[in-house]
Formats: sequence, C-alpha cells, structure tokens
Amino acid sequence: MGFIEPFLSSYTPLSRDYVQARTNRKRQTLLSKIVYTHSGFQRSVTENSNIRQINFLIKTLVEHPQGKLNKKEIAAMMLVDLKTFQQDYLTETELNDYFQQGIESGFIERKYNQISYLWNLLDKLDDLKRVGDDLYFAEDAQRIFGNLDEITVRKRDPYLHRLYKNQLQEESEEHYGNVKCMLEKLAYPVLIASHIKPFILSDDTEAYDPNNGLLLSRTLDSLFDLKYISFDDEGNMVKSKRLSDDVWRRWCDVKLDNNLLNDKRKSYLAYHRELMLQEDQEFHI
Repeated sequence: MGFIEPFLSSYTPLSRDYVQARTNRKRQTLLSKIVYTHSGFQRSVTENSNIRQINFLIKTLVEHPQGKLNKKEIAAMMLVDLKTFQQDYLTETELNDYFQQGIESGFIERKYNQISYLWNLLDKLDDLKRVGDDLYFAEDAQRIFGNLDEITVRKRDPYLHRLYKNQLQEESEEHYGNVKCMLEKLAYPVLIASHIKPFILSDDTEAYDPNNGLLLSRTLDSLFDLKYISFDDEGNMVKSKRLSDDVWRRWCDVKLDNNLLNDKRKSYLAYHRELMLQEDQEFHI
C-alpha cells in the first residue's frame, strides 16, 4: 500500500504521521496521499517499481466522459502494461477495448480476489465514492445521487440514460446544426446530460424525460447541478447568493434560447429554482 519502501529499507515519510494521527479524518487523508504517491502493485520486499497504478486509475476517472468507472472496467485496467503504455490514462475507447479483452479471456473472473482488495482500498481514499459497482469522485456522486448517507441509492438504467442523452444531443443538433452546449453554443468534445429536476428526486418518467435535461459543458453542468445558477421562464440566468460575484460576471449574460423553453422544461426549471432557493436559505455566510 505504500507504507514501507522496497527491500524493507525504511518507512515512507508519511507513515509515522499516519500512525500518530489523532483523528480518523486525518488518518484517511494521509492514507490517500501515501497510496497515491507511493503504492505500486509491482513493488515488494525484493523489487522496486516506479509504476503507480492508482495514479493511472484516478487520471482515467478524471478523463472519462461519464465521470465514473465500473468495477469490471477497473479490473480490465490491470491488463494495461504501464511500462510501455504512452499515456497516463485510458480513453473511453481504449478502456472499452481492454474491457472486452478482459471478458473474452476470462481475466476479470479469474482476478476476483485482487479486484475485491482494490475495490475495498478505493473506498477508503479521500474524495472517491463507490455507488453500487461504480466508482465516482465524491462531488460527482453527491451531485448525481444526493446525500448517499441519508438515502437509498437508486440505480440508473444505463440504456435509458443513453437514450435520454441521445435525445438531448438530437435536440441540440436540430437547433444549432451540431451537438453543442445549449448555453455556450460550443461543440465541446465532452458534454453532460444534466438533469433539471435531480435524478434522485425524479420518478421513472421524469428521470429519462429529455425535457428534464440540458446538454451542458462540464463547468456549467457543475454550477447548474449544484444549484449555483438556475433559469427563469425567459431563459435568463438566475444567481444563487452562494455564487461568487466574479463567477457570476463571467456567466450572467449566457441564457437559454426560447426554442428550448417548452412548457414541460419550464415546469422542471421552476422546480430547480425552488431547490436553489432552499439551498440559499440554508446557507450561512
């Protein structure tokens, strides 16, 4: 895990701090740093290695357009030869290729014990969150599912969610001639199908209703899903009191076009504004 140097030569620098930590919170943060900076699956008592598989995994999660990695996808990443691999992360296409290779060869099924160990380790690291068989950054998991400590997690149907995103992409292409962010009108390589009424609060119809969605860039998706911004019935941006003035000045002139504002979407936006108001009322400066 990174506590002891190869050949049993010494402890890694943060190991003493970890042992002496007075709180579980500090201990968890130190564990995360030790694992990220020093752990390597090929390091041992008799062998040193500078290959950092955890770094590779986390950078792949950062770059993944869906913002998550499935447990079996993580298992398939064990097939990557990091000594010869040129990048420090896998693209979605490369990940899918290794996943198919892992399934067809039986590798994923054979590595059950190693995968279980890694899966449990990941759950102990700062800012990572397991939801079912998927790994998210904690902030993304909360944005999508709400407070996981207070609710029973409701799983997305991956096929229905793909259809939901396809419909938003088709709507964007119909209005703007290409698949673009519905606010910035820019064809980013990664766009997020952002729910207006949060997925966790939606029934089965609302959860996959394209009127309950906007196709947004990552930055605007984060601001919208965390309810720092919303939109009125004319498409004008509405500011949360929690949003800093400098960020507001950057985005305040961006608006939703009228052709996106059908009655159903306006109804969802009214719900979103109410949620933003509730967040603001609970906020203490």
